[in-house]
Amino acid sequence: GETHQGIFDVPMLRTIPNTTIYAPATFEELRRCLTRAIYDTEGIAAVRYPKGGEMHANGAEITPARDFSYSGKRAQTLGISYGRISANLISAANEVGADYLRLVVVNPLPESVYEIALGYEKIVFFEEGSLAGGAAEGFFAELLRRGYRGKAEAVGVSGEFVPAASQEEQFEMYGLDCAHMKEKLV
Repeated sequence: GETHQGIFDVPMLRTIPNTTIYAPATFEELRRCLTRAIYDTEGIAAVRYPKGGEMHANGAEITPARDFSYSGKRAQTLGISYGRISANLISAANEVGADYLRLVVVNPLPESVYEIALGYEKIVFFEEGSLAGGAAEGFFAELLRRGYRGKAEAVGVSGEFVPAASQEEQFEMYGLDCAHMKEKLV
């Protein structure tokens, strides 16, 4: 139902000190993240993997990554996401010639994520969750602290419960489907 969703997972968990949040995009990453959460993570570990199967990136392979994966073509625009909507981002970025950064570890973000992002004129962070207190908000706050002066936009759920609908309809409502991502990345 509308009040039983994972859209508040990341904002809530980010506020807890010494918490690592994993958001795998594939079953293989899920296995790896569970192993890391149980055996390698100090402090609290949370693994966010929504119900449903794997999403696929229109023929593009989602290669399992440790902390993040980066397309690294050095386009002017960088799209960032995590979890299952990463498949949409990879497809959209490939179609419009943008770069993408697909996060596996959402909190704390690896230092190299900021170093990569500072080189872009435009960054769009797509978040399958609440923007208030979410990963995008924390990312952009830190990026600004480091001197970023480019264009920045966060796309996700803004201050509401998501109405009951199919997954595809919900993605479309909040600009997290491939078509809307392409529009934002150009």
